[in-house]
This record gives sequence, structure tokens and C-alpha cells, in this order.
Amino acid sequence: MALNYSIRELRELSDTLAKETKMPIDQMSQSFLKRRLYLFGEKKGIKRNEQLITGLKNEVFKEELISSVVVPVTELFRDAGVWRKIRDHFLTLSNQAQILVWIPQISSGEELYTLLIIAKETGVFDKLDVTAGYCASETKELVEKGILLSKKMDTNLYNYKRYEGKAALEDYIEEENGSLRLKSSLLQKVRFKKGCVTQGQPDSKVDLVLFRNVMLYYKKDYHIILKDEIDKCLKPGGWLCLGVREQLPNPFSDRFECIDSKEKIYNKYNALIQ
Repeated sequence: MALNYSIRELRELSDTLAKETKMPIDQMSQSFLKRRLYLFGEKKGIKRNEQLITGLKNEVFKEELISSVVVPVTELFRDAGVWRKIRDHFLTLSNQAQILVWIPQISSGEELYTLLIIAKETGVFDKLDVTAGYCASETKELVEKGILLSKKMDTNLYNYKRYEGKAALEDYIEEENGSLRLKSSLLQKVRFKKGCVTQGQPDSKVDLVLFRNVMLYYKKDYHIILKDEIDKCLKPGGWLCLGVREQLPNPFSDRFECIDSKEKIYNKYNALIQ
């Protein structure tokens, strides 16, 4: 029988896991965490909490656990509308010497590679500087490999068509040992930083924060902390992009304006024009 928890047990366990993994597991919604731990327990044959806690002494086990609570993205150019907006934003920034982007938490790389392809097609790739945070080394290795699921290729091609890309998506993909992978040359503008959610912060304030489909797995009270941490790292006039089912916690109107309610894009107010 796989792991199952009462509310009290889950709360106590999440506190322990947060301390041991240095990841804000204690801030995750209980329903989400319970489901992810159940799946992890089934995969690893864990039947008691004690096995889970003891396993954390092993670094490989710990990394696997962290990876299990990070939900992967499986599509390139998912939600094409938001990527068209980001393309337009890049064009407005094209006169800058640098375009700084922060992705606080990458999961499997599709959104990172989508961003890099857009930079290529808008002519700003050489100006790009992306800081990408990751929770587990396994995740970083997965992203660097750039392997695409063959069963998702039709969806990727359809999404790119909806995005109205300039080239062919295949131009950014190569075949290696029977697998399709995104070209590793795209990653030359990326600096990886280990740290979950807001722990791997960029060295300088950025023009764009891409934080899509992460907040929905955390408690609403924690959204306020996330908003404040993102605020500190975003330039006045910079953009924050959330997932289409997410929104900034209220009140946010003192610091941000929602400029696209459908795509959940927010603009940080420029203090000089407030």
C-alpha cells in the first residue's frame, strides 16, 4: 500500500521535507503535495513515512524526490498568444544593449527553449541574458539534453504554427541516436542557478520574468511572498508572465498593472511616471 496521509501528518512531513531539501515544500498546496508524494511512493515502493525520511540521507534519492514535485512542461509554444506578446515585447527592447530574463523555476525546458527561439527570430538573441533557476540537478541535465517527446511533436508543430513563427520549427531541432533534441547552441545565452522558486535570483534586475504555471501549486498566502520577491528582481516597466490560470494576489495595483488579463501578463509600474 502506497503512502497516504492525514492533514496533520502531511503538514508535519512537509515541514521536514522543506528543511531537508531547502525547497518550499511546506508552502505547496496540500492536495497537490499529497498527490505527488503518493505517486513518488508508488514509484519507489515506499510504504511508510519513515522510509521517505530515511531516504533523504541519500543525495540521489533527495534529488529524485525534488524532481517528483516539479511538474514538467511537455509542449513548445504552449499558449501561443502569450508568446506572440513576448515576441512584441522583445522587439520594443531591441535597442537595449542587453535584454535580461529570469525564469525562477524550470521544469523540463520547453518554455526556456521557446523563449530562446523567439529571441532568435526577433534578432535579439545576441543581447539576451537568461537566468534559469532549477531545483534538482536531474532537471538541469534534462534541460541541457533538450530531448523532445516524439508523441508531442505534432502538438509542438501546431503550437508553432499558431504562434506564427518566421521559420520552421524543425530548424531548431536535430536528431541524435534516434531521438529528437533541440539544438544545444540555443543554451549559450542561459546561466543556470540552483535554487527553487525564488532562491536562484538573477544578479541584476530583469526586463522579463517568466513564471508560468508554478504559483498554482503553492498556497495562496505564499503567493504574496512570491510577488514581493519577483518585484525586487524586475525593472520598472518590466513584464511578469504567469500561467493563464494564475493571477497576482491582491493588492497588486500599487506595483503592477495587468496589461493582458487573458494571457496573464503584468507590467511593473515605472516609478518615474506614477
